[in-house]
Parts: sequence; structure tokens; C-alpha cells
Amino acid sequence: WKDLLRDSVEINGEVLHGESFHGPDRIVGKLTRNILSLDELLQANSTSDPKQTRITETQAVTYARDILLACDRTRSGGDSYFCAENLFLNRDLVVLVPSSTEANPLSIK
Repeated sequence: WKDLLRDSVEINGEVLHGESFHGPDRIVGKLTRNILSLDELLQANSTSDPKQTRITETQAVTYARDILLACDRTRSGGDSYFCAENLFLNRDLVVLVPSSTEANPLSIK
């Protein structure tokens, strides 16, 4: 949750900032609404029983959480750092220093 406070997320072209008022809540809510809207659109164009295949709001929140965790910079950055560190095991010759520049918003489409 605290990672979302430091990040910006672009969802279908709209950028939401984590440090803004209720930023993480707004990010999760926007992504959840998009998931539910897409499900509704797919159901309208489907010939199967809509009650049987409908995504619940709880499932949509869970999917939104999973998507945000999958694109979390802390996790992916840490994984990348670990891989690079293992590639260059001679710590007397190689020093890895993460870049602290501001990154572009995470983009979810």
C-alpha cells in the first residue's frame, strides 16, 4: 500500500497519483471499476448464461490488487537488482547503485 503512495499509475490514459487525497484507494477503485465495466461489456456480447460467468465486485478488487502487485516497482526493481547482483558477483569490481530519478507512471491498459 505504501508503494502506491510513492507511485503514479496510468489507467487507460488517466494518470492517478498515489500521494494525492486517498490516492491508493482511488487507484484500486478506478482499476476495479474498469475490470467490472469490461466484464459487463463482455457479458453483453456473450451467448453464455450471464449469472454463471459474471465477475463479482470482490473478485474485481482481488484482480485489481493482483495487477497492481504484479507491476509494483519495488518488487520488480528488487528482482532486477538481485539478478544483476548475481551476474556480477565480484563486489570488489562492481558496485550496483539504483537510479533514484522519478519514473514514468505505471501504465495499465
